[in-house]
Amino acid sequence: MRKADVPESVIMSIMGHSTRQMFDRYNKIDGEDKTIGVEKLGDFLADTHQNAQQAENLKYGKESI
Repeated sequence: MRKADVPESVIMSIMGHSTRQMFDRYNKIDGEDKTIGVEKLGDFLADTHQNAQQAENLKYGKESI
């Protein structure tokens, strides 16, 4: 369910996990999770860089690329 982007609180409720510790016991991170995490970080950093460039262009009256 976590990999399907179901919120953790919903997973805990469905599975009957009343504590975060119990959720964590069954929530295993694998190589795919790590790859997706690194890709999301790369996308975030690229967006942040692009937004900074656009803000700088607006500040100095330049057109966006």
